[in-house]
Amino acid sequence: MTDSLTLKSCEKKRSISVLSNPSFPYPLVRPNKYTSFNFPYLCDTLTDGGGWIIIQRRSTGNVDFYRTWDEYKNGFGLLDDDFWLGNDKIHAISNSATYELRVNLKYKGKSSYAHYSSFSISDEKSNYVLSLGAYNGSAGDSLSSHKGRQFSTRDRDNDANSKNCAVEFTGAWWYGACYESNLNGKWGADSYKGPTWLALTDSEPTSLTEMKIRRVDNS
Repeated sequence: MTDSLTLKSCEKKRSISVLSNPSFPYPLVRPNKYTSFNFPYLCDTLTDGGGWIIIQRRSTGNVDFYRTWDEYKNGFGLLDDDFWLGNDKIHAISNSATYELRVNLKYKGKSSYAHYSSFSISDEKSNYVLSLGAYNGSAGDSLSSHKGRQFSTRDRDNDANSKNCAVEFTGAWWYGACYESNLNGKWGADSYKGPTWLALTDSEPTSLTEMKIRRVDNS
């Protein structure tokens, strides 16, 4: 099936196939001779005009996100469930052009979002340093303070705290000392250890998170 309208900037030529889960809203882009990247990914065709590549999704708690450096590097989970696309893949996409970031959140039954005008992460040699543009949205800004931070996991501590923030808060993130957001925290946990966005949730966990990036027009 080909859709050259709704997929927009996910691919210039969009060969897509629907995931086996019929209730899942996003088509799967499989690699072929027309695609820009040699790995499958989900394309959100619905939000704000479509064209978003989803790099993180959590809504069921079926997948453990308290993982190692190599697991975050390569990615884990299921594309029709909860997953992290993989830092190497996120680096490849976000450095191929200028990309924007949208974070969708659900908290106490209400949906909100945070948008950043640009987004990229560096390569593994520099520990996937986070770069971000300007914020707007309804969720509050809980990511700009992480700009310029290196990625940390339970077995690779790159934060600015004497403790390992990934261990302390059961997650993996661009921790400083330690965080204002922690979207890879332990599902269902409270007291700052769950998937939190402090400007919106304070110490309580969200019930849905999606991080998605889209190529900026003319980039």
